[in-house]
Amino acid sequence: MVLTIFLMLFLALILYLLFVPVVLFVATTTNQYYVHIKGLAKVSAEYHSEEILRVKLEVFF
Repeated sequence: MVLTIFLMLFLALILYLLFVPVVLFVATTTNQYYVHIKGLAKVSAEYHSEEILRVKLEVFF
């Protein structure tokens, strides 16, 4: 029973990711790079003075 519910939720997540719009934004003049999954998350890459690259994740919940 629990396995069936887990598999159904996993399948629903996969179907959601297949049909939701995904925005890939690359602006080399302003150094903005991000991937935005509408309604779920936004992952952006930022320049950092001490590190090579910093990845920032913004999640809906």
